[in-house]
Amino acid sequence: MPQNAVLNYTHIFSPTLVNEAKFGLNASKTRVSGLAPVGSGVNLDGVSIRSQRDVVIGWQLGIRFADGPSQDFDRLQRQIRAVYKTTRCRSFDSVNWIHGNHSFKAGVEVRPLRIENAILGGITYTFPSIQGFLADTPSQIAINGNTNDVSPWTGKGGYFHMRQTFYIGYAQDEWKIRPNVTLSYGLRYEYYSPLHEDNNKVLWFDVPTGTLIPNYTGDWYTMKTDNLGPRVGLSWSPRDGR
Repeated sequence: MPQNAVLNYTHIFSPTLVNEAKFGLNASKTRVSGLAPVGSGVNLDGVSIRSQRDVVIGWQLGIRFADGPSQDFDRLQRQIRAVYKTTRCRSFDSVNWIHGNHSFKAGVEVRPLRIENAILGGITYTFPSIQGFLADTPSQIAINGNTNDVSPWTGKGGYFHMRQTFYIGYAQDEWKIRPNVTLSYGLRYEYYSPLHEDNNKVLWFDVPTGTLIPNYTGDWYTMKTDNLGPRVGLSWSPRDGR
C-alpha cells in the first residue's frame, strides 16, 4: 500500500507578488513472493520445475499439471520473492509576480528518488518431458542465489540502495503587448543525476578492457548537463470579430 503526503504553503507578499512552496512524499513498499504448498512431506518452497516446452499447467501438491488428461508437462514456475521499497520526494518553490503588463513566473524543484530492492532466488529443475520428470532425470539444475547475500566479488551484502535526484528550474514571462496580443517566452532546465548505489555494491564490467571492477565508484553513465528547453508563444485575439 503506498503512503502519500502533500504539504502546501502559500505566502502573499502583496497583491502582485505570491510565493508558493510544496513538499510531497510518495512511498511504495512492494513485496512479491510465491510459495509452493507442502504435500506428502515434500516442500517445494524455493524450487522451480520446468520442462523444455512453454505451456503453463495447474497446481497440485506444488507440481503443475494440465486440467484433465494431457501429455504436455511444462513447468512449475515458482515466483521468487522480490522486495522493492520506493520513496519519492518533491520539494517545489515558485514565485508569481505581476508588474505592469508583465506576468512573471519562476520556480525550482528538487526530486530525490530512493529505491531499496532485493531478489531472492532458488533452485530450478529442468526436465525434457513429463516422462523425464516421472523418472527424476532432469536435463539441467540451476541454483540462483539471493541478491542480498554477500557477494564473492565485492564482499558486500544486504539490500541494494539505489539513488537518483532530479533538479528542475524554470522562468517564464507573459508580456501583454496589446490588449489582444500576448507574447509568452521562458526557459526550463532539467538535470538528472546518474543512478548509483549508496554502498558501491557494484560489480562493473569495463567494456574497453574486458575486466570486472568490484566496488565500482564511478558514474554508470554520462548525463547531459545542457538540457535546456526554451519556449516561445504568441497569442492574438481579433477584435469585433475581425
